[in-house]
Formats: sequence, C-alpha cells, structure tokens
Amino acid sequence: PTSPSPASPASPRPASRPVAMVVRIRLARRGHRNMPFYRIHVADARAPRDGKHLEIVGHYDPLPELDGNKHLSLKIERIKYWLSVGAQPSDTVARLLGQAGIIPPRPRKGLESAMPKHPNTCPGRMENKHLTRKYKEQQARERGFAAAEEEDHIIV
Repeated sequence: PTSPSPASPASPRPASRPVAMVVRIRLARRGHRNMPFYRIHVADARAPRDGKHLEIVGHYDPLPELDGNKHLSLKIERIKYWLSVGAQPSDTVARLLGQAGIIPPRPRKGLESAMPKHPNTCPGRMENKHLTRKYKEQQARERGFAAAEEEDHIIV
C-alpha cells in the first residue's frame, strides 16, 4: 500500500448530497430609460435580477399599446413545468400568472387601507365618494350604462 501524497487529502471526502437550488420565476428588465420591457425568467434565487437565468418563459410589456392593452406572452407549458418542480413566482409574476389564469389569483394587498371604511361619514369630504365601487356602479346605473371594468386587459 502506498501512503497518501501530500497534495491529496488524508481522509476521503464524504459523498456529497445534491444541493437544493431555490428557483424563482421573475422579471428581468430590458428596454430603454422610461420605456421598460420585461422578460420573464426562470432563475436561481441568488442570481442578480438581470443576470444568469435558466430559461426565458415569457415577455411582459407594461406600457399600453395603441389598443390600450398591456401585452403579455407566455410559454404556458414551460411555466406549468417549472411550477410543478417547485419554482416560486415573484409577487409581480404571480399577479400576472393569476390574471392569465395559470394559477389562482392572489388577493390584492393594500386595498382595504387605501379606501375609507365609510366615505360618506366624514363631514365635508364629498370627494371620497368617488373612491367607492358601489357609488360608481350606482352612477352608471343611473346613466343607463354598465359599470366599466378597471382592470388591465392582458393578451395571452
């Protein structure tokens, strides 16, 4: 038997276990100043925002086009695959995927605190009336129009 050389370790390495990599589905910003455009990346959570990624699974253009819509293109099968193997979407991507119908939509944060509980109870604060959805629906019914949707349209 030969003795170990000085360059080799004295004891053999223990068998290494596979390292679990946290994978995120998130936005990476592209475009110019004041003209953002986003790619939807699947990347290691430790990678920088615009850094190395595993796969591009879609694009998102937050600026409304001439038709008034914000455009979103997705590779739905690949997104479903990554979600099935445990990739976690960022909050913004989860909102977009919920609007596209890929995952259940998350409840929107902050809406309760932004609207007053009873807008008509504050004397002299009639400007709060325009904040309530019921008031808008009532005004639309009085004018004979259906209440307009205020959410962004997404083309998938």
